[in-house]
Amino acid sequence: FLVIPYETTIYTGDVENAGCDCDVSLKLFGTTGSSSEHVISKDEGLFERGAINPFRFELDDVGKPIKLRVKIIPQHKKGR
Repeated sequence: FLVIPYETTIYTGDVENAGCDCDVSLKLFGTTGSSSEHVISKDEGLFERGAINPFRFELDDVGKPIKLRVKIIPQHKKGR
């Protein structure tokens, strides 16, 4: 498989309660397929209110990019 470097920037809103303290996954969809999920750890301190976070990562070639799915991975709270 051909691996391609991709760049994207994610803008987090600057409104009350914006931001996220969870892991986030990115999945790129293109004209010839889709990538595997690329997980960004909450430990990296990203996606805070008003943040602008640029990313560069290498994924399998998906052809011409069509969309990028950004998914919050919920934290599971331990039972009481």
